[in-house]
Amino acid sequence: MAIFKGRDDLIKSLQEAKRNQDKKGLEAEIKVGDILKKYLPENTYIIAQPDIGELHPDFLIINPHYGFRIVEVKNININNIEGILSNGVLQTRFGNRNPLAQVKSHVDGLKNYLISNHPNLGLGDPYKSIGYCVIHLGFSKRSFEYKFANQLNKWSSEDKRDYFKYHLFSEQLDSGIVNAIERATKFQVKGYSLTDNAQMEIVESIKVSHIKMDEDGYFERFNDHEEKIALVNAELNQIKKNMQSYQINSKQEEMIVGKKRNKFIFLIYPIIIALFIIGFTVFKALDADEIGTEKVLSSFESLDDRTEGYIEVKAKVTRFYYDSNSDTKFLTLSDGELEIEAVIFKNTKVPFIEEGETYIFEGNIQPSKNQKGNEIKITGIQ
Repeated sequence: MAIFKGRDDLIKSLQEAKRNQDKKGLEAEIKVGDILKKYLPENTYIIAQPDIGELHPDFLIINPHYGFRIVEVKNININNIEGILSNGVLQTRFGNRNPLAQVKSHVDGLKNYLISNHPNLGLGDPYKSIGYCVIHLGFSKRSFEYKFANQLNKWSSEDKRDYFKYHLFSEQLDSGIVNAIERATKFQVKGYSLTDNAQMEIVESIKVSHIKMDEDGYFERFNDHEEKIALVNAELNQIKKNMQSYQINSKQEEMIVGKKRNKFIFLIYPIIIALFIIGFTVFKALDADEIGTEKVLSSFESLDDRTEGYIEVKAKVTRFYYDSNSDTKFLTLSDGELEIEAVIFKNTKVPFIEEGETYIFEGNIQPSKNQKGNEIKITGIQ
């Protein structure tokens, strides 16, 4: 059984994590770390999120017989992967990702760390003793090969061999992980030996980072909203059609209004002023509890029968898209069973909106522009 350094720090980070995405990643790291501890030999150290440079990998493994292995853990759902390239690129619904390039980027950092901090340990060229791999916890090798069989069949045997040398999968997390970790290197150094004293000096000098500062961390922890927007882009074609419909109808309405305004401007202004006075008078006359504060709805069941009117509804955001050209936000809201589309037009001030979160939406129910049911024109969010 190996020695797992930094597990308590991962547990603490998990307890303090606020976002589900962070929790999912930390849970995966703890699980993989425990498995590595179980199967790797007792003279092996596993260091979680080692501080070896500007960026921190998930794990650093140190073994006296083969040296160093850098491990990156991924917990991606295979349904979110649409294509693969032999150089390690995953074509996902969020855009292209290359976890292999990410883990390889730590090699120079570790090499420089060893040369700078341990020049007298007789390590020779540390670069040749550093290997790396990506462990995909979210799916099996079998399901991966089945889904991407057409692409894999176009690769050369050398490409496939190298790919599966550096990419490990969930069903490989057993006793076979020992050999898989050892093979995950460009250089097979014969007769390599790291003394107990040298190994201990290196282990004790490497600190566990409390803040994960790697490419994956930046993306997952600080740019997750951009990822969610990118996810919506998978449905961009349909959304564009909806936007075009909105834009065409808006332009037509603007043209009609413009013509009428130019023709009847002196007639419209007095009418508007009169309506405003009447509306204000009625508003003051009514009980404040009966206007603008309609009971907050928690179900969309009755909305199909309404074609207009102010509503307040408590709902979860299941889809969010922001069109920067028109400064319009498009949402899909859910009450847990039913869904309804919603739109927030330019100059409507609302707080930051995050997919998966629940808000109270204020606005007006109206027929959708595509005439497929109703939608909510949002005027405020609590």
